[in-house]
Amino acid sequence: MKKVIIPILLVIIIALSGTSIYFYNMYKESQTYLVEDYYRDLKIVNGTRISDEIFKEQNGQWWIKADAAMKYIDPDMYYSGSGKRVYMSLDNMDLMLESRELTSYMTSNLGKINIPVRSIEGIRYLSLDQLEKLYAVRHHFYSDKNTHLMVSTAADIQSGIAARSTEVLAGPEKGRLPVGQLNKGELVNILSTQDDYKLVMSSSGIYGYVPDSVLPSVETVELKNGPVRERQQKELLERTRLVWEQIHSYEYFTGEMAYGPESGLDVLSPTWFSLNVDGIVLNIADQAYVDAAHDKGLKVWALLSNSFDPDWTHDMLSDKALRKSVISQMIAYSAVYNLDGINIDFENVYLKDKDLFTEFVAELSEMLHQQGMVVSIDVTVPWGSERYSLFADRPALAKSVDYVMLMAYDEHWASIQSPGSVASRDWIEKGIIESLELIPKDKLILGLPFYSRVWSQIGNGKVSSKALGFNGQKRWLEETGASVVFDESTGQNYAETSVDGVKKKIWLEDETSLKMRIDMAKKYDLPGVAGWSLLFTTDDVWEQIEDTYPAKGGL
Repeated sequence: MKKVIIPILLVIIIALSGTSIYFYNMYKESQTYLVEDYYRDLKIVNGTRISDEIFKEQNGQWWIKADAAMKYIDPDMYYSGSGKRVYMSLDNMDLMLESRELTSYMTSNLGKINIPVRSIEGIRYLSLDQLEKLYAVRHHFYSDKNTHLMVSTAADIQSGIAARSTEVLAGPEKGRLPVGQLNKGELVNILSTQDDYKLVMSSSGIYGYVPDSVLPSVETVELKNGPVRERQQKELLERTRLVWEQIHSYEYFTGEMAYGPESGLDVLSPTWFSLNVDGIVLNIADQAYVDAAHDKGLKVWALLSNSFDPDWTHDMLSDKALRKSVISQMIAYSAVYNLDGINIDFENVYLKDKDLFTEFVAELSEMLHQQGMVVSIDVTVPWGSERYSLFADRPALAKSVDYVMLMAYDEHWASIQSPGSVASRDWIEKGIIESLELIPKDKLILGLPFYSRVWSQIGNGKVSSKALGFNGQKRWLEETGASVVFDESTGQNYAETSVDGVKKKIWLEDETSLKMRIDMAKKYDLPGVAGWSLLFTTDDVWEQIEDTYPAKGGL
């Protein structure tokens, strides 16, 4: 009887053992699967796994929540009062310009800069690409693992090469479940050390622990930025065709530029920088806009305005420290956004600040020229009011800059009570002739109005006006049925009508007036034209400019 029982028991024991092994393997496989799944979709910041969703990808660019940037990159970063930008101290940054001299000037004279935030689904974000230029911070996304790694100088990061292949474990001890495989010769980032194990992130995005012996030789990773860009060569075009683009707030650019050198346009001048109180330059620049412009073959000469505030302007010009701060901000922004030039547009300036303004332009131009930037300045016709014309010492300014933009428009400005052309033929020609007595011909660029004004005159004689671009004028003519006649005295087409008892007049900006202005630029052999502003234009405008005023001399 015993001889029968023993074999049966052995069979049962063997069967149970096989079942146990089978279920153990199933358990181990399921646990490995769970661990591998757990070690996906990670956000690792300075060696620590975080749960917050702080990163977002849009249009091929990675963004980080502004609140997270303040927590993990720069705790001294703070929002502006409007919440539309953040300020950051240069002391916490690792920003290097094109040369030691430029970097030294900036660091000696600049306390802080500001960059705009982008609202995505109601949440404020900052560009990681931009932050990597400003700080010693690096971000990498491992697409296979849907994992983010971001490190900064706050972490003691090392790197090493695996001396042998090994499993990457879920914890710092033998027997922990594997989360992936590290191959011999693979480079890893070492995020921390615990007992005899190192916490690593492999080149394929595997996050976990390996024995110290796998990484016998390690090196400390020094997170330090080089120059944000190399010094560029200043490029002056044989013929410049520029348009200003009026931009009131930061909007991330998507898509492609509509016009380029093959369609009548060489340079864009977006209105991105404006003087504020205490020498602060408010910044709404957009790197995506610059990149799209460069892809189209366009140059970007961003505009610096004084916000038309004479008191802020006086305070800045009369304080050498504030002047140097403004200059430092501009050379920093020029490098960070990879700009090609700066267009200076200061208006409503006290006459008493004339010499100080000239000094400021000379100082700013000198530093921008060290970056290889093209510098231009906007002036009105050389007569008129003290604050909008006479404060500008044109001969002295022309010595400092590459181009002087003659804003040959607003002969009849918005609030004037005597209706008339925005820029009549004889008025423009007088402006060119008198400007050429003060400014070298090879520096004077003729400004073109891409807008006109509809003047409304009510019974009591009071006049109001509304600006219309090329399409707006066409719509107005269609809606009112006003007849158009050529006005020999202005060199423009003219229309008038009555609407509900209100007399309406307009001196049109159209194909006729554009031809007249371009002919004027060619008559005086000027090096270019500049139009205000892009919003007012149509495809027809750029086709006409390309046909009658082609790039690189041409006609």
